[in-house]
Amino acid sequence: MYLKKLEDLSRFLVTNESTSDEICRFLNFETFNYLESRAILFAQLTNDGSLTPTADFGFTTGAVASWGKFPLTFDMPITSAVRKNICVHINSPKDLFVKYPGMKDIPNLDQDWNSILAIPVHAYGVFSITSYQQPVMDDDHDGFLRTVGQLATVGMTKVKLAGLIKNRGARAMQNSRGLELTPRQELIKKLVLQGMTNQQIAIEIGFSDSLVRQETMAIYAALNVSGRKELLENSGGGG
Repeated sequence: MYLKKLEDLSRFLVTNESTSDEICRFLNFETFNYLESRAILFAQLTNDGSLTPTADFGFTTGAVASWGKFPLTFDMPITSAVRKNICVHINSPKDLFVKYPGMKDIPNLDQDWNSILAIPVHAYGVFSITSYQQPVMDDDHDGFLRTVGQLATVGMTKVKLAGLIKNRGARAMQNSRGLELTPRQELIKKLVLQGMTNQQIAIEIGFSDSLVRQETMAIYAALNVSGRKELLENSGGGG
């Protein structure tokens, strides 16, 4: 079963450009359906020694945001999993509060579940599964859970990098297109394309030579051209 689950997850990550939350949704309904998974949470270990939630599915709206980040010094399943590099299993809400009494102070923490698993993810942080079934904890299941965490976080990182590249490309394209011209600059540009000199343009529109000169320089910068010659050449004129 575990091998088939990993194949399905790998195929999903390769063939879909899914968001991190969508990856969590797939894990919840497909990868961990044998546990009757109810919610999934991923948290990344940051340089200040805290676990910051990065993706989730199945929690009440606003619940995860209300938690903020958790320092590794705060004793709870996900921090314990990272500190000890072990899969932590909690088999009931009562078990949770006995082992981790500080959890009673966390807001918006419901008790509609029978099991929590916290699994460390090397070089990323941790993820947790809140479910209605009790897992069988053995070496095979442990290895499967850790591998799922690695695959999922690689997928999330790929999506994040793709988004950064796309945004950079959009900004570069915007810069290459230049800035929007003001109505006065559009008029001056039109007169330049008609072959008029700055002095002639100043007389035509009733402004000083220096103002026209400043505006033409602004036009060249906005359109990413070196000067009057390139502007004329780009417009199809200039001989």
